[in-house]
Amino acid sequence: MKTTLQLSCLTVLLLCSYVNGNNTIAEPTLRNDKESCPLFGAAKGLDRTLAIRSSNIDRSYVLHLPDNYDCNSLYPVLIGLHGYTGSGSDFQHQTADMFAGLNLKGYIGVFPNATESSPGSGLTSFNDLGSRFDEGPKGPTCTTPSHAYDDFDNCPNTEQERLCHWGTSCADDLSFLRNLIDTLQMRYSIDAKRLFLTGFSQGAQTAAGLACGLQDKIAAVIPVHGFPAKGFSCGPAEKVSLFQIVGQLDQTVNGVGKESADGMIYDSATTTASVWAEEQYCAKNGSTPYPTIADGYLGWQCVEHANCASSASIVTCSWLGDHIWPRNDSRNPGLQAIWEFLSKQSK
Repeated sequence: MKTTLQLSCLTVLLLCSYVNGNNTIAEPTLRNDKESCPLFGAAKGLDRTLAIRSSNIDRSYVLHLPDNYDCNSLYPVLIGLHGYTGSGSDFQHQTADMFAGLNLKGYIGVFPNATESSPGSGLTSFNDLGSRFDEGPKGPTCTTPSHAYDDFDNCPNTEQERLCHWGTSCADDLSFLRNLIDTLQMRYSIDAKRLFLTGFSQGAQTAAGLACGLQDKIAAVIPVHGFPAKGFSCGPAEKVSLFQIVGQLDQTVNGVGKESADGMIYDSATTTASVWAEEQYCAKNGSTPYPTIADGYLGWQCVEHANCASSASIVTCSWLGDHIWPRNDSRNPGLQAIWEFLSKQSK
């Protein structure tokens, strides 16, 4: 049964949008002035799923404006990328549990949805770039044999012949994120110096993998339990801080330099931090203690490459966790440490 469309046009704003039963809003006409504070289909203190066209493909994202949103103020933005098979809503509500935090901290939350392997499959993935290769600058990106993940319709047929069958999307997610950021900046009151990118698992791998391509736009990247494919860590030349979280017991995405349970091989957290530190002209020794609000939670401890000439912060936090976001039913120390870190970061 087709979803009933509710059509509403606000001619005074030259804005026309539609809302369907899934709260998906079609892309309205862009405008530059914010005098009347249009929300372009968003809602203060709530989630709305909005649409945008990028690289001739219809894409969607969940947008959360803080409940105190006001066009006369500037707000930091946190973009969160979900893991393999997930969704933007999953990341915000189930993985990171940050809905309340966005309102409390006054952040605009943006949670893109990855493309599906085929229409209606429910299998989603971002394109982190590095997993497109079987062989990298430091050798193979998987062991032989390794797990063969499903193919994506937007990838060439040669995917089926690959040695390292990562099973990730071939969509142009770098352009998607750049277009999304540009659109958000035109529509909403955003602090352009405080745009942050985080993600979990394959979303974290993508956040780290696309950091160089977004270095002119973002101030910090926060990968949680996700790292670039072996040999594909890229350190931005512009000032971009790094706050990465690694689970010492994580075998799904091994961040300590060993092969993961599925045979895929990632750069270690130590390697990723060193690559970034070199570009930011930080101390080579990455063992300087970095205190956080989460210290002591299941062995949580952080270190940094100190004294970066760019004034960036390059921090690695580890804890005795498996492939899960560092939180429990009563505490969310991982997110608390992220909020604390971001409060000190700007472009």
